[in-house]
Amino acid sequence: MKLILFLVIGSATIDCCLSDIPRLFTTTFRTPGNSKHEFQFQALKDSVKVSHVKHATNELRGSFNIRFGHSAGEPEMCRTEASVSQKSCKGQHCHEYERRAVACLQWSRHDRTVSRIEIRNKVNRDNSTNHDVFKISLIHRNVESDLSVCFPLGSEMLYGGSVANAYPSQNIIKDEAPFVTGEGDISKVSQWTGAVAERKWITSGGRGIHVKPGSPLFVTQNSSDLCLSVSNRPPYSEVSTVLLEYDFCLTKNAKEAWQCLNSERSKAPLPPESEYILKEPIWSTWVAYKTNISQQTVMDFAASIKKYGLRMGVMEIDDKWETCYGSQLINTTTFPNAKQMVEDLHKMGAKVTFWVHPFVNVDCSSFQQLQEHLFAYPNGTVGVTTWWNGQAGLVNFLQQNTYEFFTERLKTFKKDYGVDGFKFDAGEAYYIPGLFQFTPLNYPNEYTNTYVKLAASFGQTTEVRVGADSASMDLFQRLQDTNSDWTLNNYGLKSVITSSLQLSILGFRAIMPDMVGGNCYGPPPDKELFIRWVQLTTFLPVMQFSYHPWNFDKETIDITKRYIDLHYNYSSRMVNIFNTAEVPLISPVWWLDPDNPVALRTTDQFLVGDEILVAPVVDKGTYSRSVFIPSGNWTDANNGQPIKGPLIIPEYPAPIEKLPYFIRLKS
Repeated sequence: MKLILFLVIGSATIDCCLSDIPRLFTTTFRTPGNSKHEFQFQALKDSVKVSHVKHATNELRGSFNIRFGHSAGEPEMCRTEASVSQKSCKGQHCHEYERRAVACLQWSRHDRTVSRIEIRNKVNRDNSTNHDVFKISLIHRNVESDLSVCFPLGSEMLYGGSVANAYPSQNIIKDEAPFVTGEGDISKVSQWTGAVAERKWITSGGRGIHVKPGSPLFVTQNSSDLCLSVSNRPPYSEVSTVLLEYDFCLTKNAKEAWQCLNSERSKAPLPPESEYILKEPIWSTWVAYKTNISQQTVMDFAASIKKYGLRMGVMEIDDKWETCYGSQLINTTTFPNAKQMVEDLHKMGAKVTFWVHPFVNVDCSSFQQLQEHLFAYPNGTVGVTTWWNGQAGLVNFLQQNTYEFFTERLKTFKKDYGVDGFKFDAGEAYYIPGLFQFTPLNYPNEYTNTYVKLAASFGQTTEVRVGADSASMDLFQRLQDTNSDWTLNNYGLKSVITSSLQLSILGFRAIMPDMVGGNCYGPPPDKELFIRWVQLTTFLPVMQFSYHPWNFDKETIDITKRYIDLHYNYSSRMVNIFNTAEVPLISPVWWLDPDNPVALRTTDQFLVGDEILVAPVVDKGTYSRSVFIPSGNWTDANNGQPIKGPLIIPEYPAPIEKLPYFIRLKS
């Protein structure tokens, strides 16, 4: 039996001169597990502070502040049942929550409800989580003003949200930035989210926030607050009622918050073809040759890999194999017999993938032929966007006929040439023509989500660089392009760890780092940087190469071969961890020490599951480093010495050929 008790403290009517004095509303209820909870509302006409109390511990936790922009009327307990439309639920999602709100407050003026907050308790029907989870629904009908909810951080660390170079996430400063996938300098406080827009955040104090898709979301985050606001302004189109819904997990620490938010993520084991990607390296043509590629170039590349005794893995044929951008027709001048090339690579032991993208350049004959499949402006003319290879139309996958056309075209290409998969590039909503001028979509990230769905239909060997509400899709999620330097701020070597951790925290399973040595958009990597990059990626899910290790010397080749082989030797163990959904494959060190302040701030180490600690050298000219060893009993994999954590090794020796890593002994 569930008891719900509403208490109102204060007068029934608020005099105008007392409008700055909050009224206190209290709701007490019991969950199906007979745990007693309380929500407290300190309400004003334009805002409310909400706090949660769990009576078993009598602790005040999980507070957040809601603002309506201006007066929404008089606050009062709801007089009717829940008002959230059933169409906001998809599939069986509604059945995860109590139908009746356990707490509800509304603001009314002139006999009309303007704003409302409803709180539902999540019903745990499948034992997927034993944490306290609530669904918060904020309904705002005064669309001329913004609705915002802020979560004070205090001394807590923030993780999730944007995938960028800074870590933890309160160091990724945002100020009213649209939570829309984009490209460019996302360090600008008001610009985009980046290539991945997964609406999840957790705090070191145990709060988990997962915003449901569909709302016109803007994000402000800094060292003091995470604020989520919804607003009828570009790049979103206008709606008559703004709805912000999020799951709110209340746990003890960051690890429990991650488990709570990701309790229902995919548990599907890797198929054999995907295991291959986790075991063998990828060799891309991009960095080594850029767009100057041909059939002969590809075969010479493969021959060199064989010549130097390196594992073949996957040969990825990147930009530029098409007759023109968007035609998806092989350029027979540079690739006179692509089918034979693929067959020859298969005989050499390689799988073969091709680079694809959603653009059709205006100087390509396909631009005229495919106009019905491209985004158009309101006047019917085809929209034009700018990408790194020129001016182009953007394929509109939101049209069902276009989605099917593009899918069938790729299937035909795959069958005709015998290729094994694709690298899907771009896909950000940023590229939609007229996105800010014409605001054609209520939810621009739907474009990215649909693009990733199309990519996922080609199997788990598929690679994408974008994501939006897509962490549950089974494919390889690549990091953003990296630069060939040591920095964090410039997306150099250091950013590989921070970005990988952020993707894992957001729930992505198969994380693919960018190419060893970076993209050479400036000077190429030197020998030291290349070797340290090889070592860092050894225990990430995928090792991806392009810049040639034989550009240096025999020592570099030997060290590269050693760590490719080490990755392969541990790959079966990594596959087993991957198939255990309870533990992320790549974990922050706080996974084993979620209350340790050193672990919560560590940016240059990571865990493989909860079994292997990796502490690569990420500073130039450095041949020793400080290593934080989390709680537990460990073995130094380089010398076999036992170590008991938590402790800090201040000067662990790491000459150029050595990667510090440690194996946890399980009791």
